[in-house]
Amino acid sequence: KHETTKQRTETSQPAQRRMHTSRIVLLALTVVLLSVRAEAGAAPFTRPWQESDTWTLWPMPSHVTSGTASATVGVLSFSTSFPSSFFEADSSSSRAASNNGTAQSLLNGVIARAQKTAFVFPTSAHDGTMKVHITVQSTSTALKLGVDESYTLTVNATDAKITASTVWGAMYGVQTLMQVFHYDYNKGVYYATHLPIEVNDSPRFPWRGLLLDTARHYLLVDEIKHQIDALAYNKLNVLHWHTIDAQSFPICSKTRPELCDKGAYAAAAKYQPSDVEAIVQYGFERGVRVVPEFDMPGHAYSWGFGDPSVVSMCPSNLAGNINNFPLDPSQQHTFEVVNDFLADMFQLFTDEFVHLGGDEVVFSCWSENPTVSSWMRTQGFTTIGQVEQYFLNQILPTVTARNMKFLCWQELFQNGVKLPSSSIVQVWKDAPTLDSVLSAGHQGILSYGWYLDQQVPDPPTTHYEWEDTYIDFYNNEPTNGLSSSADLSKLLGGEAAMWGEQVDSVNFDGRVWPRACAVAERLWSPKSVNVVADATNRLVGHRCWMAQRGIRAGPIAPDYCPIPAGVFSP
Repeated sequence: KHETTKQRTETSQPAQRRMHTSRIVLLALTVVLLSVRAEAGAAPFTRPWQESDTWTLWPMPSHVTSGTASATVGVLSFSTSFPSSFFEADSSSSRAASNNGTAQSLLNGVIARAQKTAFVFPTSAHDGTMKVHITVQSTSTALKLGVDESYTLTVNATDAKITASTVWGAMYGVQTLMQVFHYDYNKGVYYATHLPIEVNDSPRFPWRGLLLDTARHYLLVDEIKHQIDALAYNKLNVLHWHTIDAQSFPICSKTRPELCDKGAYAAAAKYQPSDVEAIVQYGFERGVRVVPEFDMPGHAYSWGFGDPSVVSMCPSNLAGNINNFPLDPSQQHTFEVVNDFLADMFQLFTDEFVHLGGDEVVFSCWSENPTVSSWMRTQGFTTIGQVEQYFLNQILPTVTARNMKFLCWQELFQNGVKLPSSSIVQVWKDAPTLDSVLSAGHQGILSYGWYLDQQVPDPPTTHYEWEDTYIDFYNNEPTNGLSSSADLSKLLGGEAAMWGEQVDSVNFDGRVWPRACAVAERLWSPKSVNVVADATNRLVGHRCWMAQRGIRAGPIAPDYCPIPAGVFSP
């Protein structure tokens, strides 16, 4: 996860030669088989991933039926309907309903984006008009964990109908509709294929996320928005924003401005309050909840740039690694600074959840610090869990006073910290830990097996081509390894994690996409949708679909993916 936990497993040269030889043998066998088919009268040459012929819905809907007809389409004509009664707010979570936008304005934005991105190559009205009617049964715009994201979609040659309980479900219905159209680059027209189509769809899990890290490398505001677009294309609904860490403190607080003024890499590498609000609103308009993480009490070195007194000094044998330094729990000033900072952040981030970290605290930086160890003796603390419990108790009032709930990494649970029943434990190491979390009655999400920065995310499995780790992500079934005592109703979903040591705005797309698409399908689609060969065929097309809309997703197999002029250059 961090520097101390990264794995660097390399395939030996003899093994690489064996893989290469195996591929040559496989190719030779394929040629022989094609020759045999030709002699038998079968068509000898096919392209398995010809986009116009391949079903490329991603993630695969819960229930879908289709036919064999097709029709050319050049224009989409939208209409909408809402219930006549007016709905002001969702009283169950004022925070979740506090973003700007009515249901109609949100849907208008969805339609405007669909008009722009459904057909990225030139079309003509002569190719046919498809009338799309969207019916939304509620005008509520509350975006929160567990919101109804279901929809139905029917498509024939001349019209399509989308019905959803909420604008968020309607949004996903439009997203699926856009994937029905395939561009025939030989004829220069779009086809709606596999008609008639009927879809009845809803997600398997309510928490489907991607973690991005702006502490190791600053990401431009436009880059974060760009990733929100990619999340929406894949029906992922949570951007887990790991805002700060040992290396830098780029997010700015009005009450404690010194933290980012001195903790950011540079004056140009800061997120001002207006930046945060713009990112949150951008996500809201696309059905993506922006959940911030403020990692504490560990990984706290960058707090010290702005206020050295809040950081506990480590012994000399640990001081060489800045990831080791935690916040100092023995000083009341520490909690004054932390709570001021959190209060400011809660004015900017509107989601009902905040991630408070809690991972990889190096206990020796407390127990071997003379000031902290003396305080621990006064308090009667002898374990890391006791100190972490004290730390959590000092900041929880700031969280609960704003009707918020929190997530934490698995270490707090493992160290015996008493967590509120509303909290969520994020497990990043293994299935047995998730099993323990769920068996203890806690809510949990998983990230183990979905670390996008790892060369070997599923040891000891290795691949000749690193992009093929999408197969490992795809095969990482969330319920594998869980016992009968685990309460699966508490398993809320999971997140792919792109830790930022070796990514920035230059290479983020290619490192994340399309491998994170595998996680998206695993979290949205039914458990029974699990055949890698089928997924590969669809993912080749979906990868191209994303690339044509500006996501620099790398290919996973040979194909031809025409890119519209100006997508990646002026």
